[in-house]
Amino acid sequence: MTTAYFLNLAGAPLSDTERGNVPHPNAELITHVTLKSMQAGAVLGAGIIGPGVSVARGKPGLQGASSRRRSGMAKSGLAIGLLVGPGVGSSQVWPT
Repeated sequence: MTTAYFLNLAGAPLSDTERGNVPHPNAELITHVTLKSMQAGAVLGAGIIGPGVSVARGKPGLQGASSRRRSGMAKSGLAIGLLVGPGVGSSQVWPT
């Protein structure tokens, strides 16, 4: 992976020629999809699934949205995204 990939990932402005120079597009696509899967899993775990599980267990209100439950579900979402991301990215690179 190139320096331009990491600069683009960090949000730095790049020229069109720098963006077009992609020596390993498959690896960069799989890395990108894996990172986005991890981010989505963390947001879903902390924002939706964690509080939803707490409410389903009968702890509504502030007690139901405890930071411990939310952080635990966010970590689970990160782990699931880390496991699922490479498979999803590979399916985009090598279609069946």
